[in-house]
Formats: sequence, C-alpha cells, structure tokens
Amino acid sequence: MARFDCLSRTPVVESAAVIEMCLAAPARVIRQAEDGVHATVDYGGVETEVRLDTLSEPVALGDYLLVHAGFAIRRLDPKDGEETLQLFDELAASLEQGRNDAGASRQASERS
Repeated sequence: MARFDCLSRTPVVESAAVIEMCLAAPARVIRQAEDGVHATVDYGGVETEVRLDTLSEPVALGDYLLVHAGFAIRRLDPKDGEETLQLFDELAASLEQGRNDAGASRQASERS
C-alpha cells in the first residue's frame, strides 16, 4: 500500500523499525471569509486557506486550528495553541541537538 508524506506528498518508505505518521500542527486563524466556511491560517509565516465546515463550533480570529488535508479538524483556544507550538519547538530543538551530537560522535570515531 502506498503512503505519502503529509506536507510534500512524496512517497514514504516504510520499514519494520520505523512507523511514520502525520502530525497536525496548530495554525492561527488570521482571516475569515464572509461565507463562514473558509479561513486563512498562519503556520509560522506560511499562510494557507482551510475549510471550517467540518467544525461544530464557531471560530474566531486568533484561535488555533488543527488542520488535515485542508480541513479544520479541531479548534484550540489561543493558550492551548501556543503551548502546543512551544512543545513542538522544544521537540525540534531536541531532535536537532541529537543529530548534532550523533554527527560529532561519528566524526570523532572516524578520526581515531
């Protein structure tokens, strides 16, 4: 069964040791269309249009949405959205540090 990366739409190679999945990152609502069905959200400087008709609650400017395939699947209040983004930043920094540590270790072992 073919699977695709959520953001780049490129095929994902699966192995028994690695399980990959899509993560929904919070996007902040910056504009709402007059039709009430569309909104523009901001993913840290990248703006995209999403559909709101899958939500059962109203959305306000500044709210955060979890978006999948262009559809808002959940509304988060601004506090929860900011906390989630902070956790994502911490995770990204940790992963980057791990890559840097592994690269430095590999270079040290190659020199010896």
